[in-house]
Amino acid sequence: MRLLVLGIITLGACVTQRVEASLRQGETPPTPTPVLALEPRSETCVPFAGEASNCCPSRLGLDPELVRDRCGWSEYLGERSELGCVHVFRDREGEPVELRITPIVGLTLARALELHERGFIDLDPALVEREVWTASGGEITWTGYEGRRWAFVPGWPEPRRVGWQTRDCADEPMLEVLRQMSEAPIDPAGAIALPRLDVDLDAATPRTGLLARAPKSSDWSGDPTRARLPDDAPAFADALIDRVAADDLAGLLALLAPEARWGLPDRRQIAGRPIGATLEQARPAFVALAHAAARMASDTPVNCPAPDRRLRAALARGELLQWCYWVSDDRLDVLALGLRSVEGHARLEYLGLFPERPSEPIEASGEAPVPPLSPRPPVVCGDPHQHDVERCPELAEPDSELAPE
Repeated sequence: MRLLVLGIITLGACVTQRVEASLRQGETPPTPTPVLALEPRSETCVPFAGEASNCCPSRLGLDPELVRDRCGWSEYLGERSELGCVHVFRDREGEPVELRITPIVGLTLARALELHERGFIDLDPALVEREVWTASGGEITWTGYEGRRWAFVPGWPEPRRVGWQTRDCADEPMLEVLRQMSEAPIDPAGAIALPRLDVDLDAATPRTGLLARAPKSSDWSGDPTRARLPDDAPAFADALIDRVAADDLAGLLALLAPEARWGLPDRRQIAGRPIGATLEQARPAFVALAHAAARMASDTPVNCPAPDRRLRAALARGELLQWCYWVSDDRLDVLALGLRSVEGHARLEYLGLFPERPSEPIEASGEAPVPPLSPRPPVVCGDPHQHDVERCPELAEPDSELAPE
């Protein structure tokens, strides 16, 4: 499998390092686990580096030759499956350039844009570009930051996000490429999330790690279905693992938010796809969660960072996610939960895990900024508890040289 790049959540931060390694089974104990798998699509493709397994399930409406001609690049080198479908070209100077297309599975265009924008919420607005282009399939909304742009292309049931560097292709030719994508015939394979998280439902789950510990929820007198955020977040997270340890899939379903999704452990929800509302639909996520929990040491504590006091009400109303996670001793393996208050009670909205234990820290190349654990609370400069001099300069002490005698 080609290099897979991903940003992992560790102690509330995105710790990244690019490495030339793929996800593979780690040192601790070898057991059957869900694995990443990418199958070549049946139609003809141009695999990058000549490996047929690099082919994406779908071209997602892209015409590589149109991209090459309009952007003024000299050669199309092929495609590879990564976090999305990466198309590689050679520019006029002979340097490789990339165009990344990611299918956003199970979300409307509006919800996909909302998730994407969370990563920009605390950034300086002067550094973030936003614009809307028109196309026959609907509006093409793009965001730009630090020389990269991410455009959301309408026209298909599953939104497609296209990412590129502005130095490689100008707006006018790229707009023509995106408009062509919006008008392309719908390909059913465009509903396949990347990377695919294929799970062996018959693989035995080792009764190790978090699955071997004494039930934690027994120490909590409350009903996890009645838990409230943010105070009950740790107990809710432990209760969820207890249900997995008890092989209680129906019990887990009772703790899910209506639009619960699962994917890789990143707050951008990379590779996200719906968990499903039935036992059959939810079984793959359940099995993957069981294997991930079994890899964590039994004494690994769950970490649910406390939000700023000014955000507690927003968490309780369901306006923000509350993140909880377990991190392995070497900080490579992560099991993350995104919790949301639904009708006043905690529910699991996003499950993030590695299908196999990573052997090295890895990064998410070409992805948008990582959403914060919780956004910066609004500033009320008249609040007597507010001491943010940067955002409330009137709170600063007067310069002694300018102060009246």
